[in-house]
Amino acid sequence: MKDRFNRRDAMKGVFFAGTMAMMEPARAELLEPQLSIGSTPVELNLTAVSAHTVRITIQPIRGGKIVPLEADGALVEREWGPALAQIRSLPAQQNLRSGNLIISLSPRPLKIRVQTRTGRVVQELALDEASTDLLFNIGDGHLFGLGQGGPQFDRRGNIDAMVSGQGGYELGTHGSRVPIQFLIGSEGWGMFVHAPLGAFDLSGKRGRVRAFNNGASLPIDVFIIGADHSAEILEEYAKITGYPELPPLWSFGYQQSHRTLDAPDEILAEAQTFREKRLPCDAMIYLGTGFCPNGWNTNNVECARIP
Repeated sequence: MKDRFNRRDAMKGVFFAGTMAMMEPARAELLEPQLSIGSTPVELNLTAVSAHTVRITIQPIRGGKIVPLEADGALVEREWGPALAQIRSLPAQQNLRSGNLIISLSPRPLKIRVQTRTGRVVQELALDEASTDLLFNIGDGHLFGLGQGGPQFDRRGNIDAMVSGQGGYELGTHGSRVPIQFLIGSEGWGMFVHAPLGAFDLSGKRGRVRAFNNGASLPIDVFIIGADHSAEILEEYAKITGYPELPPLWSFGYQQSHRTLDAPDEILAEAQTFREKRLPCDAMIYLGTGFCPNGWNTNNVECARIP
């Protein structure tokens, strides 16, 4: 009886030790520090868009769930397949592969480095702990992109407020500003910052995105492109945001525009002149806001149909 009791106790001890060994990794995982930006817990997602492009998303966690990104229509797809990684705890450096790119994640403070398989650094993202600005490398080459207007042609050295419209940047010589948060480096990289929306500071050794929303850097949604040629980078950008729509047929024809019409009779006279001279015209445009005494905003809405 005594021997049988001892064997039973021994088996219990083995079972208990094995159970504790299986439970230990889970317990250790629970003790790992949660990934956070400031005091906000976050989840880091990495998604392969293509062999040359990786999507990096950092979203705040509330009530145990990530706060979803707003659907603003800027992206062709809201999701690009399953995530390569969904990370809420990063106790040590971690490397992942996405197509032709290798992503290195470093904790405390969080840094995300993207490089090619040959070791060429494509981009490195980080958050300024003091200002929460999104920091990124601008390299030593020329910087292009960021939409229509603004300082030409190299964007380096400028602070772009990314203000849309006539007040964006030197209207008289550069036209209106149509900002797009897409930047290309001549050294073989591209970056589309879907979120946050903000001003781009390219005046220092590192680039900065300063969020419009009271400096709130979250959520972060950035597409990093690593390719050798600018044509490949632009092709990747088209995969992210979509290809241009085919213009309507009438827009390929002649369009007549005026800014200095003084009265409704002159508006009609322009159309009549085209009829009399049998000149083809697919559209007539009358602009009067802020440039002449009469226009669309002064009740001179006279439409002339050109056959």
